[in-house]
Amino acid sequence: MLAKHYHNDNGIFIYEAFRNDCADKKQTLSFSGVGAEHQNARAERTIQTISYWALTMMVHSAIHWPSDGADNVRIWAFAVSHAAWLYNRLLNKNLDWRSPLEIFTQQLSDHKDLLRARVWGCPAFCLEAKLQDGHKIPKFNRGARMGQFLSFSEEHSTLVARVRNLGTNFVSPQFYVVFDEKFTTIHNNARLNDTTMESIFNNLFETCRDYFGEETIAPEGADVNLPDSEIIIDETPELGDEWLSKPEVQEKKTRADNRQAKQHEIRQSQA
Repeated sequence: MLAKHYHNDNGIFIYEAFRNDCADKKQTLSFSGVGAEHQNARAERTIQTISYWALTMMVHSAIHWPSDGADNVRIWAFAVSHAAWLYNRLLNKNLDWRSPLEIFTQQLSDHKDLLRARVWGCPAFCLEAKLQDGHKIPKFNRGARMGQFLSFSEEHSTLVARVRNLGTNFVSPQFYVVFDEKFTTIHNNARLNDTTMESIFNNLFETCRDYFGEETIAPEGADVNLPDSEIIIDETPELGDEWLSKPEVQEKKTRADNRQAKQHEIRQSQA
């Protein structure tokens, strides 16, 4: 669909490059008087409505989630984008109860888009990239990371959401997302940060696991006065490689080689 006429405010629209582009496409131009924005009242009223919606969504998000940069004014553009997305799909009384998108495309809509509308700025949990690719992660690793829903992508499928990474502030398109529209994961206006959760996990890992003691009780009838070289000690189970850094993996391999060498020596002495 090609616009036939533009009614503009004075500003960038008076530049020669814009005029020449309109002339090449056989589009005509007209302008409002300087300081007379009311001469373009319909456009101005729509801009005001969308701006008020965006402001309301940002205030709502800031009240429920005032931490992690969720109330940062730098995400204003995303709020405006989502407000425009809603405005173009909502029924309008002045358009005979049709949406602006229906008027523009001249096609009736089933309005299914509104059924998947989400609360702007709410927490969104994105599936870890490895799981999205069909790979596995350690059993106790979190399968999803928390982000912030900002809008729907304009360059991908209409089901793809744009989610802000709370650590890097990078906004990426995400498909596997769970939305917390009631902000139930935000406690006392804040969420547990990664450092706190990591310290809690480390404490549980040290205090709430089975302990394999270094001292063993000799079975009934066995000689308790065996030399140290022949005493078999229950070793603490090793962690899987996916939990360890490269130096720790190498240390684990060294310990395994030492155990095998010790067991071989005991077998040779008993042969």
